Amino acid sequence: MSKGSRKIMGFLWAMILAIVSFFIIFLFFSDFSNKVFGVGLKDPKAIGETVYQKTVEEASKVKDVVVEKTTEVIKNK
Repeated sequence: MSKGSRKIMGFLWAMILAIVSFFIIFLFFSDFSNKVFGVGLKDPKAIGETVYQKTVEEASKVKDVVVEKTTEVIKNK
């Protein structure tokens, strides 16, 4: 095994370890996860409200762009 492939394998193992560690902390230590990462399962109702609010905002932005571009196409026709 060459030196370069050992470095890549080491990097991949480190990434796998980091991802698994994050999910273990996120799922089983929600207070610590909320403190360190800013996300956690402590208050799922607040998470749901935030996701809903962001979804509505993004849908509104997309609607505005579609209306604007459609109007532009109609005027240029």
